Amino acid sequence: MKWKIGDTCYFVENNYKIIQATVTAVHGDFCVVKYGPNAGIRLRASRLYQTPEEAHNSRIYHHQNHSNPYFYDH
Repeated sequence: MKWKIGDTCYFVENNYKIIQATVTAVHGDFCVVKYGPNAGIRLRASRLYQTPEEAHNSRIYHHQNHSNPYFYDH
C-alpha cells in the first residue's frame, strides 16, 4: 500500500507491543511516523499495517498480552 501523509498506521515494537502512529513524511520506501506526544521513528513501509489485527498476525511469537513473559512451560 502507498502511504500518504496523515494516514493512521500500526507497527510492532520489539515483536511484542502494537503501537498506533500517524504518517508524517514519505521518502521512497521509508515512512516517518509519529506516535505518542514526542516520539517518532522512520520505518520501511512493509513494517506498517492498516489494522491492529494485521500487525498482530505479523508477530513471530504470539503470546498473550496479559501473560508473564518469563512463564516457561515445564
